[in-house]
Amino acid sequence: MKLSLRIFSILLIAILMLAACTATETAVPEAEEAAVVPEAETQPAEPTAAPVEEATEVEVEEPTAEAEEATAEPVASATAEEVEPTVLQVGAKCGPSPHAMPLFIALAQHNSGQFENGQIEFVPVTEPAQMTALLSNGQVDSMVGFIAQTANIYQKGGVENLRLLSVPLWQAFYVVGTEDVTSWADVQGEAILMPDAQSGPSQLARTSMQQAGFDPEADFEIQNMPANQIIQMMLAGQARTAVVSEPFSTMLINKSRSEGDTPLNIAPIDLYDVYQTESAWPANALPMEGFLATQETLDNPNSLALLQEFETAYYDAVDFMEANPAEASEIVVAQLGEYCDSNMKAKPLEMSISSGRLLFNPYPAADLQPDLSNYIASVTGLDVDDAFFAPAEASVAPGEPFPVAETTAATEPNPDLPTLRVGTKCGPTGHAMPLFTMMAQQGVAFDEFNLEYVPVTDSSQMAALLTNAQVDAVLAQVVNTAKMQKTAVPDLRLWSTSMSNGFYLVAEEGISSWEDLVGKRILMPGPNSGPTNLVTAAMREAGYDRETDFIVEYLPPSQIVQMLVAGEAPAGVIAEPFVTMVMNKSKAEGGTPIAPAPMDLYSLYGSELWNEGELPLDGILVLQPVLDDADTHAAFEAFVAAYNDAIDFMMANPTEASQLIASQLTEQCDSMMQPPVIQKTLENGRLLYTPYQAADLLPDLDAYIELVLGQEVNDAFYAQP
Repeated sequence: MKLSLRIFSILLIAILMLAACTATETAVPEAEEAAVVPEAETQPAEPTAAPVEEATEVEVEEPTAEAEEATAEPVASATAEEVEPTVLQVGAKCGPSPHAMPLFIALAQHNSGQFENGQIEFVPVTEPAQMTALLSNGQVDSMVGFIAQTANIYQKGGVENLRLLSVPLWQAFYVVGTEDVTSWADVQGEAILMPDAQSGPSQLARTSMQQAGFDPEADFEIQNMPANQIIQMMLAGQARTAVVSEPFSTMLINKSRSEGDTPLNIAPIDLYDVYQTESAWPANALPMEGFLATQETLDNPNSLALLQEFETAYYDAVDFMEANPAEASEIVVAQLGEYCDSNMKAKPLEMSISSGRLLFNPYPAADLQPDLSNYIASVTGLDVDDAFFAPAEASVAPGEPFPVAETTAATEPNPDLPTLRVGTKCGPTGHAMPLFTMMAQQGVAFDEFNLEYVPVTDSSQMAALLTNAQVDAVLAQVVNTAKMQKTAVPDLRLWSTSMSNGFYLVAEEGISSWEDLVGKRILMPGPNSGPTNLVTAAMREAGYDRETDFIVEYLPPSQIVQMLVAGEAPAGVIAEPFVTMVMNKSKAEGGTPIAPAPMDLYSLYGSELWNEGELPLDGILVLQPVLDDADTHAAFEAFVAAYNDAIDFMMANPTEASQLIASQLTEQCDSMMQPPVIQKTLENGRLLYTPYQAADLLPDLDAYIELVLGQEVNDAFYAQP
């Protein structure tokens, strides 16, 4: 059959016009129909006898162009619909774990996970085995979790494509117990409650037990259970020791005071000394939590861009949480209700965030090597290979350096220099902190002397050490030592004063005068302590008697803090940093706020020889024979200069100094004082140092001491340079 080219052209134009008219009504079907038309042109046709001129009369290029325009847009539109946004599935334990809280905040702050580079979808996880399965099946692309657990998932769970990007969390795990729990030996053979055996707190506690010489399985009755069950059993008195993470440690402590029969506290069992490093991270910190992703996620540019955007939001959420604990806790509670079917209240989370027991400092995992690998091996027993640690450039963690003690601190004395034996009370006292700062920086050997630290427990021990010449110098409160010189140590000399503000009467709201405390309980740190002496003198000047007008009870400062926070007394007398500690705890744990009372202790004695609002509280004292010998005299003056330099460094660098002091408190005094508390103390203006030569403050210094002491001071007490 033959068909003329003219007829064929006319039919073609008609078909194309019909397609153009209906293009907007049915996009995809028309595109498919129009696409068939060129195929008809390619079918073989029988030769035609029509002249060439007739064939060129009908131009098919324009209709074909219109047809292409009509069909191009629907095809492009169909392609666009097929391009889906990048989606990453992020898994985490569904609950108020410390690493999940910033995740929930980041999701809420970004409209349920809608980011510029794609969508983050939260995958709730109940246990490590579930996380392992999700990762193995490709149902999770990224996760946040405890370091010990993730190392197990990688090494034992067979998830070889898992990569650790960063370590955001450094403090969160604690041993909580009754007041008489001070070591693992105290609870040998007893029940100890812990979360899942593969959890971070459990593995860290077991390592601590082993390093203390115990077999976790043979020497203790370890019971693993969920955190809420741990709280119930501890409150019911079914165990007196538990290992938990925040916020459960704060919840357990608070509930024990409001619902339980026996108050619970953070036990002085240091979980953070199981692995020590000189440079990777500071004392009292360990890598708690990791931010992880699969290798496939890191290899895909779109996925990596979304992951890093989310990681940045996670770290921003940490900053928001620390700056806005009340608002952050409300956000977390709302997210817990949505994702985890939780009815947790906001107040316990707010208390936890404000407690100072959570320490975040996001750091790229690769930059913590090889200590991070060694730490994981010490806690889990796993030799994790290098592939587990993502390159530093994969993470956007800021990696702000941890302040740590100088590694150049000398550990051996210089035999060519005289040794100065310096004693002071072993604890976070105002006069001890500069000493611990210089010890952390320099060690035992200085340019002109060797330093031997002699820890002291109380005034009677200090007097005995001085009497027997077992120390050369001491750091102590001037009023106490003036009495000591008069009654027991005639060779003792006050060389200089240093701390000029730091003792306070703290009280609950509503206490504004001494009259408000008449007949009420006041807690004090000892009848002859510096703070007690100062407050007693202030009472006396106001017309009150300490023993007859008030109910005074003498306790250690840490116990005073606990009782004030628990509301067991309306007022107490303490020194910094315990003032900062009680203020923070009373705010964090939801009781009556405790703050310095408005009774001004520092107007007790005014002088033109020292600053207004200050008093010569602490001093550097030395035995006269030390001053009589030229070599030891020079060594002592070099020590005083180094001590004053340490004061300047400490006040100018509170963050680094707090880490140095905390490390020495742990090493020298077995103390658990947290660096954030020390840092706040150095920053809040309630602890002041103004070094004076004692002789330069006479006669006002003598008059002040006699006013507080209530008796005359020997003239020989004041050293003559």
